[in-house]
Amino acid sequence: MAPSVVAPNTYKTSSLGGDSGLRLMWSRAAVLGSLWASFEIVVGSFLHNLRVPFAGTVLTAIGVMILVAGQQLWIDRRLLWRAALVCALMKSISPSAIIFGPMVGIFMEGLLLFVAVRFLGNNLLGYSVGGALAGSWPLGQKILSFFLVYGSNIGRLYIEAYQYAAKSLGISKFGAYDLLMVLFAFQSLVGIVAAIAAWKIGRLASTERLQPMPDRPIGAVSGMFSTSASQRYSLVMLGATIALLLTGFWITNWAPLAFVAIYVGSFVVIETVRYPGALRRLGRRKLWIEIAAVMLLSGLMLGGLQRGGTWSGGLAIGGRMGLRAVLVIVGFTAVSIELRSPRVLGFLSRKRLSNLSTALQSAFGVLPNFMAALSQRKQGWRRPLRTLTELVVLAESLQSVIPPRLQPVTVLITGSKGKGKTTLAGAVVRELQNRGYSVAGILSRGLWKDGTRSGFDIVDVETGQVAPLARIGEASNVMFGPFSFFQNGLRVGQEALCREKLLNADVVIVDEIGRWEMEDGGWAPQLNTLRQLPRKATILVVRDQFADEVANRWGRGSAIRFLVPQTSAEQVLAALSANA
Repeated sequence: MAPSVVAPNTYKTSSLGGDSGLRLMWSRAAVLGSLWASFEIVVGSFLHNLRVPFAGTVLTAIGVMILVAGQQLWIDRRLLWRAALVCALMKSISPSAIIFGPMVGIFMEGLLLFVAVRFLGNNLLGYSVGGALAGSWPLGQKILSFFLVYGSNIGRLYIEAYQYAAKSLGISKFGAYDLLMVLFAFQSLVGIVAAIAAWKIGRLASTERLQPMPDRPIGAVSGMFSTSASQRYSLVMLGATIALLLTGFWITNWAPLAFVAIYVGSFVVIETVRYPGALRRLGRRKLWIEIAAVMLLSGLMLGGLQRGGTWSGGLAIGGRMGLRAVLVIVGFTAVSIELRSPRVLGFLSRKRLSNLSTALQSAFGVLPNFMAALSQRKQGWRRPLRTLTELVVLAESLQSVIPPRLQPVTVLITGSKGKGKTTLAGAVVRELQNRGYSVAGILSRGLWKDGTRSGFDIVDVETGQVAPLARIGEASNVMFGPFSFFQNGLRVGQEALCREKLLNADVVIVDEIGRWEMEDGGWAPQLNTLRQLPRKATILVVRDQFADEVANRWGRGSAIRFLVPQTSAEQVLAALSANA
């Protein structure tokens, strides 16, 4: 099929099924789920250390508030169960040895809220009923789990034990089922109050969504999913990181403080060496000082509040909490990077779970932002509605910079010799990278001498590495036409177009495809590999006379053709993101 010729101010896209709304919804679910997970980690740890009664009820209420406020902001009820699913999956890396129950609980809370809103509507009644169902679910799940583990006799055991205790206390008129009803009513009431409060939060967030967010924890979030140009991925390292995290959670609770410090310090060193540059977004000194100060203050309060506690004991607890915070932030950052592994993403894409994969990657990526924001709001407990409003607004600002997935189309940048094909391709690459997309491939930078083409340098667009590729009039073992090709330049190009990088990138660019590739030389093997991989956004730079053949061999369907010098980078970007 011949490529479509695009006029300077128009473009034509291939007939692809658009799922832009689904991807947008999943990106929003990612930030809501990550916000909920940050409360589970920070507030949940604090409440459990303080041994606050009904800590699970408090966390459920917070989850209901986050879901209701976020759903009002974006008016899409499908967010409710998807955000709960994201949070539940993030719970899989948990300080608790038992994670399946909490994961089921989190997901069911979101699902029950979704069902209520689905049938009663996006209104206060729907939110209130959903809040009541979600709020009462933890107690219902606990009862169901007892029956599942111990069988129906557990019911008889409960009734007998209750009747004995009631008789001993002289409250026999208050039955065993009455106690359960009171507990369910209490849990439901908490959920209703949380939903009504979130109704107010959603309205406040809607009025502030366009205002700048004060003291944002991390300055710039564009490109938050970018990693080091030389990053390598390993399922072994992913498994090791998760294992070290789980071990660290246990160690921070039970091991001597000195050993905890050594363990966490070693973990940070290992992860920093593994992911150089990827942790720079967590490198603000003020951020770490504030997190440490908040955790140490909490430790002092815990030490002072406990019966028989001492300030030194409180400082030790605070030290554990601060080290745990470092462990979580560094570990989750590493996990978010490893989730970009081509093998992980390829598996999920084959299983049609690519949207969930992207959402989880996004959720782990923004989690440090939420945790830092929580640490900065030291007095947030005094104004909880105000604090949660600010965090919901932050969630929208983070969601707005998560780049949508591009269309898996083939774009041809064509034109005659010396008309600016590579210049346009370079401008497109820079803009894609600025918007947070990962770009793999090569640019062939032309060299001129006395108005005549004298050679090319090759540029790896991911690493920025530049190497001489070809020259006229120089000796070389590889010749094609008038050009002598250098082995180092060819190696740089082959590494830039290796299978791993092609599979992992959001966009692939190959500049330039010419007669050598038509004769199965040059970059033809890499283009053949690209064609065998799952479809993705691809930019091919090619001379006019080869455009049709390139489109037929490597275009994979209807291609979009742009002519230089009439085309701008924005037009190419619009074609890549059309219906995305």
